[in-house]
Amino acid sequence: MRNTPTSLDIIFVDERSQVLNIAPHTTPMPDQLYSSAGPAKFVVETKAGFADRFGIRPGHSMRWKRLR
Repeated sequence: MRNTPTSLDIIFVDERSQVLNIAPHTTPMPDQLYSSAGPAKFVVETKAGFADRFGIRPGHSMRWKRLR
């Protein structure tokens, strides 16, 4: 996250597409590491506040849509 100039929500997702945990409103340009609460297969980075705005919580399932 060292070179990220904006605050993000980092959503950690496991192999079953379930949200493990969320690192909300990260600090821009930190040396801090953000870790998952378990084995993550995916990490979704969004604009800070996205998870709250859309009610995304640990345990929720993600659905993926292929872009063409």
